[in-house]
Amino acid sequence: MVNLLKMEIGWGTLKAEDIVSYVPIVISKDDYKNITGEDFKEG
Repeated sequence: MVNLLKMEIGWGTLKAEDIVSYVPIVISKDDYKNITGEDFKEG
């Protein structure tokens, strides 16, 4: 799942804002940083 999201963001079909709602239910904050290269910021 993490690798798929990382590829989608790399292709430009997803943006970091699109997966914010997945944290922490689907992916962890560490996964978010791995996928987007940015720290997860709540709010």
